[in-house]
Amino acid sequence: MQQSANATNPPSAAVEIVSRFYEAYGREDLEAMRAFMAPDIVWRIPGRHSMSGNHQGVEETIFFFQQLAKAQFKADVYALVGNDEYAVDYHRGWGSFGEHSLDILWAIVWRVRDGKIVEGIDFAFDQAAACRLPIRCSTGERNVIWRETRK
Repeated sequence: MQQSANATNPPSAAVEIVSRFYEAYGREDLEAMRAFMAPDIVWRIPGRHSMSGNHQGVEETIFFFQQLAKAQFKADVYALVGNDEYAVDYHRGWGSFGEHSLDILWAIVWRVRDGKIVEGIDFAFDQAAACRLPIRCSTGERNVIWRETRK
């Protein structure tokens, strides 16, 4: 993973938090991921595909990442840059759900406050491919399939 840091320029606060979050994500350690989230976190995924929407609060955001874990989603970060409040990453994300698979590029804009992630805006580079994955990641009324399975 590349960062906006070198021996004389340490990583920014946001880059450090996001790097540690990705380490927890790679281990599928939802509790460690939770520790990086502000109580009022909002995870936004633009688009009209099944993963899109605003996931508000820690529980909805963790639920989203639980669904990604069920699909065995992985991330390979190609670039991660930022300052003390914002980080932006460019990564390959892939996984499968049943007979469906997804392997596309993504970009996330992260916002960090007081050492916690308060917002993530997660952009799929191929919206059409993301639409084909039958995974519902919202606890909201529009995506009842997964909400019912978590009771």
